[in-house]
Amino acid sequence: YIEAAGLYARALDAARRLTDVGPHELAAVHEALGDAWNRASEFAKASDAYMSGKRLLADDRLGTSRLLLKRSRLEEKLGQYPQALRWAARARKALAGLTGADATLQAARSTAWYATVLQAEGKNTAAIRAAEEAIAEAEPLDDPDTLGAAYFVMGWAYAALGRAGWEPMVERSLAYYQRSGDRVMQAVILSNVGVLLQGEGRWDEAMD
Repeated sequence: YIEAAGLYARALDAARRLTDVGPHELAAVHEALGDAWNRASEFAKASDAYMSGKRLLADDRLGTSRLLLKRSRLEEKLGQYPQALRWAARARKALAGLTGADATLQAARSTAWYATVLQAEGKNTAAIRAAEEAIAEAEPLDDPDTLGAAYFVMGWAYAALGRAGWEPMVERSLAYYQRSGDRVMQAVILSNVGVLLQGEGRWDEAMD
């Protein structure tokens, strides 16, 4: 990923000497540069790249929202939950007034992520409300990643509150992530479920 970041940086340097490269093309390379730095755990550099891309997308609110959401995810990785919530809220706000499936999906993703950060902060009840909102938005579009994230938050929050019914929520989350092919989240869910089952004294199920 570091080598990839170097190549994206060279592409941007080359673009400065060209006259026929539009802002959206440049923004796409800045975003790819940010993704590379993010995967290399160079979060400050990733943030700079995302914000450089955002400045080029003043006329593209959907693209702006996408980059703001990526900035929020960076802040969460650093444990900066208030900042992560602010950037997620801005990602959602950028879509105000937009219609269509793409805008609705991006709004649902922003809300599901907002719910995830709330839950990470221990704000269980608020996280449930946000997750329910994300589910209502994502279900008509049948987006497995967004639904997986929202149901994961629901199950996590229910368990933290000691409510019955966390297992069906987690099972639905796992099924959605199996559909999307996100093996990392499948592993996260299964390991968390193991801990919860262990806490309930269900040893064989926890081992499975």
